[in-house]
Amino acid sequence: MKQKNITHIISSLRIGGAEVALYNRLRAMMAASESPYQHQVFAFYDGPMANKIRSLNIPVTIIHGVIKGYDPLGF
Repeated sequence: MKQKNITHIISSLRIGGAEVALYNRLRAMMAASESPYQHQVFAFYDGPMANKIRSLNIPVTIIHGVIKGYDPLGF
């Protein structure tokens, strides 16, 4: 089966509702045997959830802008 890529983009990986929901969804998807998905996560702000997601063997990239976190030059 061909593997499919899924990119998740979230504003921060601090502890909060959206961050915990993303982690729980990723954990559930990774638990599925022979999952056809390969995940990667991009965030503007680092936080404790980044290490939890990395513990699932999912790469996490923190995007830094020149002026501020949401700077389009960061892309």
